[in-house]
Parts: sequence; structure tokens; C-alpha cells
Amino acid sequence: MTGGGGWAASWAAVAIAGACAVLLFLMDRHGHRFPAIVHPWLHRAIILGMFIAGAAVVLTPMGRYPLGLEDWATGLFGGTASGAGRAAAVIAGVFLFLSVVIGFIWVPAAAIAWMALALPFVAALSGGKLHGILTVFPAVQWVTSVFSWIGG
Repeated sequence: MTGGGGWAASWAAVAIAGACAVLLFLMDRHGHRFPAIVHPWLHRAIILGMFIAGAAVVLTPMGRYPLGLEDWATGLFGGTASGAGRAAAVIAGVFLFLSVVIGFIWVPAAAIAWMALALPFVAALSGGKLHGILTVFPAVQWVTSVFSWIGG
């Protein structure tokens, strides 16, 4: 996405991540007032929202800035253009993905939500298929679903 629509999507994603962060804070402070059965489902919704927000930011113009910072930081240690750097990024992305999926299913908590927000950035750092499978493909599917739901 480029232009004004891309920036609007970027800020909408930041707003979603912010809303999820506020919900995490409220769950921490006032979660004891909810029935116990509600906690895992609210955490799962927040984890999904954080992942969607991270994927949207990575794919929109705002994503250039954190991705540029990632490239600069990894460049201090050899970068991800080399074989070893790319392999390390792919391995980290796979382990982070597995941690988020396992946490989403069995241990939904605030820490998993923050890991879900970071997952698209790590997947983009690794590039290639991991980025396409974990970030681009789901984002395209979600946008298509939303547009068909709206009637476009």
C-alpha cells in the first residue's frame, strides 16, 4: 500500500495495537472482576488483534521505519543478507511462531500478545517464504474478507 490509504491503514493498525495494549492493562488491573472462563478468550482475542496489527504495520508505509531499524541493528552483527544471518532470522521466526501458536492455544497471556505483535517484524526480517506465509498471506486474506463483508 502506498499513498494516503497506506498511511491510514498504518495508523489504524497502530490504533488496534494500542487498544489491545489498553485491554491488557485493564485485564491486569480489573480482570479479577470477570468470570474465570472469560480470561483465556479475551487474551486470545487480544493476541489475535496484536498479530493483525503487527502484520498491517509491516506491510504498510509505516513499516519502513521499524524494518529499517531492524536492518541497521542486525547490520551491526553482520546483517541478514549473509547465509548465517538469514538462517538465524528464520530459526528465530519459526521459534517465535511456535511460541505464539502454543501460547495462543494452551497458555493465552499478556506475554504471548506482545510476542504476537513482534512476530510479523521477525518474519519480515527473515524475508522470503517465512515472511510470505506468516505476514503477507494472512493480511491479504483478512483484507479480502473485510472488503467482501463490507460489500466491495
